[in-house]
Amino acid sequence: MTERAGCNGVEEVLDASPDVVVIDFDQPGCPEDGVQLSHRLRHDARTSDLPIILLAGSTRPEDEERVELAAVDRQFPKPCPPEALEWAVRQVLAERHRQSFQEMCVTR
Repeated sequence: MTERAGCNGVEEVLDASPDVVVIDFDQPGCPEDGVQLSHRLRHDARTSDLPIILLAGSTRPEDEERVELAAVDRQFPKPCPPEALEWAVRQVLAERHRQSFQEMCVTR
């Protein structure tokens, strides 16, 4: 699924129910940037296990700690080659699948 989300962030993600979210660091015209949205998604019980990939044109040193606290699964510079982004999506989905399988095995 491909979707250009607006400024409603978490609500739009909940409505779409994606397998992975790719968020741009820059969110012109929105009240929060991509790091803030990533942080809210990661710390919302409804989306806490959703894989998040963050695209950033450039991050200032003060943004690096914010990105770390947002706990994104992957971060890529912009422009990001489509092949790299596709690889990252496949990787985070495979990791989540492995984690789910391991959790199923432990609970049995």
